[in-house]
Amino acid sequence: MLETSDKFNSVLTSYVQGLWLYPERELNLARTFFPAVAVDTLVGTFDKYDIAPGLTPVDTTLARDNSPRRIQLKKTDGFWKCDPNAIETAEWKIAMLQKGHEPRLRETRMKTLVSAQFASRQKAAVDAVMAATTAVSGFGNWSAGTDVVTELDTLCDNVVLGSGCKANKLLIGAEAWKKLRNHASILDRLPGLDYGLAPEALKRVLTQQNIEVVIVDSVVMVNGQMQRLLGNDVIALYNQENPDLEDMSFGKEFTLCPNGPEVVSYEEHGLTLVDSLFWASDCQVTNAGALSRLVVTA
Repeated sequence: MLETSDKFNSVLTSYVQGLWLYPERELNLARTFFPAVAVDTLVGTFDKYDIAPGLTPVDTTLARDNSPRRIQLKKTDGFWKCDPNAIETAEWKIAMLQKGHEPRLRETRMKTLVSAQFASRQKAAVDAVMAATTAVSGFGNWSAGTDVVTELDTLCDNVVLGSGCKANKLLIGAEAWKKLRNHASILDRLPGLDYGLAPEALKRVLTQQNIEVVIVDSVVMVNGQMQRLLGNDVIALYNQENPDLEDMSFGKEFTLCPNGPEVVSYEEHGLTLVDSLFWASDCQVTNAGALSRLVVTA
């Protein structure tokens, strides 16, 4: 995107994109909720197809001299608008004159920028999910008499009924997991697990056993305090592994930078060396029916 700029820094861009594609923190919630769809323009349109024509049984019999039954595709227009984003750090140039300091200082600054971008994207992604969806009413009171398995199965069923696709991820917040892993309605179905549940074992009690179970322990700092992003939330969702413009995924990130941010470097007043991260994207909920969530209240 910025290769034609005389301030484009190819070396730092390669370093940053390596960190971005393989973050030190294992779970990338932004990428989980909004997998990338590469686009070529800042603004564009895409087709949002109705799932009904593809899931409605019809009489396909062709009698002599009859025409095939014509399926009418239903679609609405979707729009993306990739907002330009940037963050930067600055270092007094004289500090770079110290022997061996420049590579170390610049790597540290790049790690800080990528970490800040990562945290910002995680928080924005979760906020977008919460704004676009409502927790299932009447669920989440996981007291002793509750059948937790039924509630988890219902979340997965909701995804099928909302998107026509099976949920392929079950995200469980860290606080919800603490209550779930020792719940009697789970352990009674798996005799012998005296010390709690492992994520892989959970799948054995669910109706949909090929779902990926992910325990979410992601945190960001808000007003100087660490905050869990999905503390008591449990979310089932469907996202296509390699989404395109028209699939039925819950969310997509339309982006001009599918490989990650790019770096521009320049001198400010001849005394300060500035490194800036640039990217442009638009995270959109494209099919809210492909996600179902509950909040554990007790």
